[in-house]
Amino acid sequence: MFGQGQNTLVTGGTFVDRRVEYHGKHTHVSKQSTGIDNLIKASSPSAFYNAGNRFDAPKCHPNTRTAILDKIMEWVVGNLTLDEFVLWLYGPAGAGKSAIAQTIAERCHARNLLLATFFFSNTDHNRNQGNTLIATLAYQVALYLPIARGLIEQAVDHDPLIFTRSLKDQLQSLIIGPILLLADSGALTQSAPSVIVIDGLDECLDTDMQCMILDAISTAMQDSENRAPLRFLVASRPEAHLYIQFADPKLFPTTTRFPLDDKYYPSADITRYLEDSFKKIKATHPLRKFIPGIWPTSRDINTLANKSSGQFIYAATVVQYVSATRNQPAQCLDVVLGLRPPRTNHAPFAHLDALYTKIISNVEDIPSTLRILGFLLLPNVDTTSENLLKIPRLLEKFLGLDDGEVQRLLIDLASLISYQDQNTEIRVLHASFGDFLLDETRSKEYFIDPIEFSNRVSLMYCEFIQRSHAAHEYSEDDDLTILHYSYRHLVENCSKVTPSGDVIEELLETPIVPPLFYLGTYQDLQYFLDFFSCLESATFANALNIYDHHLKIWDEYLLGEMQSFPSLLYIYVCSVLLHADFTGSIYSTLCCLLPDHWDPEFSHIKWLYTWDRSDNLYFTIERPSPAYRGMLLDFFTDKERSGRYMLSGKAYAAVSTLFMEYISVRGTKNRIEAHHEWKHSDDLDDLDSYFGSHSPTAPPA
Repeated sequence: MFGQGQNTLVTGGTFVDRRVEYHGKHTHVSKQSTGIDNLIKASSPSAFYNAGNRFDAPKCHPNTRTAILDKIMEWVVGNLTLDEFVLWLYGPAGAGKSAIAQTIAERCHARNLLLATFFFSNTDHNRNQGNTLIATLAYQVALYLPIARGLIEQAVDHDPLIFTRSLKDQLQSLIIGPILLLADSGALTQSAPSVIVIDGLDECLDTDMQCMILDAISTAMQDSENRAPLRFLVASRPEAHLYIQFADPKLFPTTTRFPLDDKYYPSADITRYLEDSFKKIKATHPLRKFIPGIWPTSRDINTLANKSSGQFIYAATVVQYVSATRNQPAQCLDVVLGLRPPRTNHAPFAHLDALYTKIISNVEDIPSTLRILGFLLLPNVDTTSENLLKIPRLLEKFLGLDDGEVQRLLIDLASLISYQDQNTEIRVLHASFGDFLLDETRSKEYFIDPIEFSNRVSLMYCEFIQRSHAAHEYSEDDDLTILHYSYRHLVENCSKVTPSGDVIEELLETPIVPPLFYLGTYQDLQYFLDFFSCLESATFANALNIYDHHLKIWDEYLLGEMQSFPSLLYIYVCSVLLHADFTGSIYSTLCCLLPDHWDPEFSHIKWLYTWDRSDNLYFTIERPSPAYRGMLLDFFTDKERSGRYMLSGKAYAAVSTLFMEYISVRGTKNRIEAHHEWKHSDDLDDLDSYFGSHSPTAPPA
């Protein structure tokens, strides 16, 4: 109006500004856009907590998450000191963060405390970007706080390009500035709306934008000297970059952290949710007459609750599938529990699979990460022992990775995997994540084949044993720990999964016998026995060839060790004792029967009965193992294997003669005690009693 006028003076009257445009025969009359119109155009209404397209938005089931909701509401209505104006609600994927944020928004709205909301979603192009965030929040501030509307419109009119400015400038001009003016003027009451809820920050597709949003909030609030009476509830997954951002010196002291962990007993809430949901299905489902009377069982509920791992998304996915009107609930639950296969084109966990697929697709090095996940997800066959390769430090040592590499590879899976430090087992937060990765129909290109992986790991065990044996790296604790682990689990893999051709070749090349006896613990001996027992009973091709190969090495090792013994008689005594059932103390005393002319300081007498000298472990009876003694007897009674050391009639006669000399010669006890300074008189009495009633029996000549 008066756009081309000069020296115009107007007094009185009412004027309406209309723009008239002529286009040929047609005339268009348009009204000039206002600040609120421009604000609406720049907003994303679908991000409101009560948006129409979110009519079925998740919210907390009645009587669940009560402790969490109460704690957050305490922060909402607490004294507005503004020392901590941000609350970060974080937890694994599917933990129920959005349901909590939705419920808090509804509660705040009911109490006239809600100022604005923005619910991100990576599948909705209207709310997976951050460039509409401030405009969307500002529109709601104008709506829920009418006295701020004029100031917000004025800011837009003053700078029509405000929505192209930085997030900090937008937040300052459209929200912080107007609120601060009202607060300073006394126009805002203590009960005025003050809560802004931002949910799913990690679902904003641009990770840099996620950090810029947090930086804009902290910077704008600090620029106002924290005088603006606002509270920001931010919910997200605990992604690494968000951890870093919340640790920033500007944001850290002003943030209350609220992790969704086991502290608030999510399993009990999930159980209640499942029970109530199944009760509703039984009462309202169109096919309810086909549901059994006792359904589901308490065992079914417990199974589902345990599989949920404290994450509501699994339980919600199950309920959604079982309650579908075109499905028979009882049959669907059987599918979920793995009691029957799903019908063609049925995907019970489609929603959950989409979540897992989205998360893992963002991983930088997928093959290496899947290899790490294989060690975390595949069950440990030896359920009595700790899965040591879940400890990052040991897993890196085993795989030959640099320190910190496991954490780096898993950093994009923070919403599914819990990593604490190098010395603590990594935890998989979703039990169903393992089901996903081990089911090819669900995980597709991310599938981990258990058989293939088991064979790959067997090769890694062989390689680690070979590498350690070649370098003699037995001194470091971690090397020994992993070596023990490799021997044990190599045996287990062979017994549970048919070895591939590559594994069979490596089994022939891997030194099994000598390293175990260099190590020399009772546990090592058990691995040795397990290895031979497994091969002896294995049904896979070439198992007996591998058994014979390593048995031959074992025989050669025994023969080599016996060459250091001073006399055949000594070996005969030791081998004959394999028939006896001695305690360690009697056995140690029996060593004194060896001929006087042997040097009393000769170390054989000492290490004959102790576990400290691993190089002669095979003669130990201090902690006898029937299976091990049986292996030794097999050796000593087989001429082809033991040769001149075989327990023949001559050998038994020689040992019997020694025993008889002991019994017949008076003063033997005194001679032994004086010569060796051993004072085990009770043991000697026991020995005398034993040989008074027993005599080794030689096999038939």
